[in-house]
Amino acid sequence: MSPDPDIQAAWDDAEKALAAMLRPYVQAHLVEDLARRFVIEHLSAGGWRPPLGTLPDVIRAGRLRALERPREHPPDGPQEPQETPGAPHPAHGVGRTVPALTDPHSPTRRPPLMTDPRPPIPVRLARRPTTGGLVAPWINVQLADGGVDFRQTNGTHWRRAWTERRCQTCGQHLGLLLVLIGGPNQIADGGHFDEPALHPECAAYAMRACPMVAGRMTHYRGGPALTEGPRGAVCPIPGCDCDGYVPTEHVLHDDGSHTTRPAAERAPVAGEPAHPWFAVYARSYRLAMTPEGQLLGGVPYGVLRTREVSRP
Repeated sequence: MSPDPDIQAAWDDAEKALAAMLRPYVQAHLVEDLARRFVIEHLSAGGWRPPLGTLPDVIRAGRLRALERPREHPPDGPQEPQETPGAPHPAHGVGRTVPALTDPHSPTRRPPLMTDPRPPIPVRLARRPTTGGLVAPWINVQLADGGVDFRQTNGTHWRRAWTERRCQTCGQHLGLLLVLIGGPNQIADGGHFDEPALHPECAAYAMRACPMVAGRMTHYRGGPALTEGPRGAVCPIPGCDCDGYVPTEHVLHDDGSHTTRPAAERAPVAGEPAHPWFAVYARSYRLAMTPEGQLLGGVPYGVLRTREVSRP
């Protein structure tokens, strides 16, 4: 909400205090969202500035020195050399050229194809298990042999991600800025996202690591998922007698009942053509529910930006 670390810390303290006051009277999974919405919509957006404590002398002195420090180069001093499109760049070596940029406003401009199948792992995901050089998302099914089924979702983690405001990749609580990734149906008016939100850095990683979101696949993968084969026959929880994973299109409710997910809400059938992917940067989201109380996903609010990530 503020680039100033002191002001941001004061906002965080106000949000925590408000959440503590609401907790005895509000359902647990709504407390943090209500507190965050109040701070963003009624305090920060209204221009109110939180009272700040007196800074230690050493910090104030350091900031004053930073402000008084002369610029390394005056405005009319040395400038960075300009690169000419199509001309060799000395740092690139012989034979390499600087590509000419396309008009960013051109209607035919496509988002860049993200070709690196093993992107660097961000610090936030450093402790997550990996398989084949890729981070195993918290929301996906973990296999007993240490692998992960990237095509199957852990239903319990999916529900917790939405109701507890957790990142689908790292499993940690979301902050004041989140990202929702989806297709044309999700960003359309009246649509909702079925994939839970992510931290911005986790989203940046997922946009490159997932071959579908990165635009490296033209169709959804066919064939049975890993959990439907021998690798899914054993549960990774020691002593569990569930007889392994069973494919399902059912949704678990708070009261323990199950209902069948509507066909329009199910994952695309294997082999269907891929679609463009979009990223929505927002402050928060509200839960999308059916009249019967079935959790479908979330609808972002406080949207800051929507951008196209890739096209197949």
